[in-house]
Amino acid sequence: MLAAIAARTQTVVAGEPERCADALRELAQAGVRHFVVRFAASDLETQMDRLLAEVIPLLFGSVLH
Repeated sequence: MLAAIAARTQTVVAGEPERCADALRELAQAGVRHFVVRFAASDLETQMDRLLAEVIPLLFGSVLH
């Protein structure tokens, strides 16, 4: 379902890290290869830190230090 939406429009992924990782994984499995991340919060650095610390490891393991 997410892949069909992403094919023709922007997709919003939000929520707990596990939910975000699951949604991004589903999009990637459907063939999406390029992601543009736009944070809605005013504290962009904190959001980027959370993405790197909490979501990316769920997708790729702890390969980022």
